[in-house]
Amino acid sequence: MKSAIVTKVIELCETVSSDAQFKKCQGIVDQFINNPEDNQDYQDLLEFQRGLNLKKMDGELTQDEIDAFDVKCEEVFSQPAVAEFLESQDALDQLSDLLNRYVELTFEFGRVPTDAELVEEQEAEEELHDHAHSHEGGCGDDCGCS
Repeated sequence: MKSAIVTKVIELCETVSSDAQFKKCQGIVDQFINNPEDNQDYQDLLEFQRGLNLKKMDGELTQDEIDAFDVKCEEVFSQPAVAEFLESQDALDQLSDLLNRYVELTFEFGRVPTDAELVEEQEAEEELHDHAHSHEGGCGDDCGCS
């Protein structure tokens, strides 16, 4: 027999997975990932970025390489398939973050957090993120930001 918590988690997952906007975003992300014609330039850009990160750590990064990367970013991000993928991925990430914040704060407070508490926690998280970017090296390799 399932506990009340597991039952509610399953209901939440069913609600999320049946939501029209979720389905649309998930479909766009899946289509992009599974279509090499759409994602090759994006994958090449990620490889370029990894190479530049290695050069940066070795102190060998030049301004010309940074400029070339900026140009490549503009080219790739202006492609409709890439822009739609990134927008959909961002929407899914935001939903996931919201659900995680609700659960984390519920554990922290021992009750459902208020809207004000969610906003306060989000602002504190953004402040930490901004602080990390104000120092050499930024957030690190796992940060999805630029």
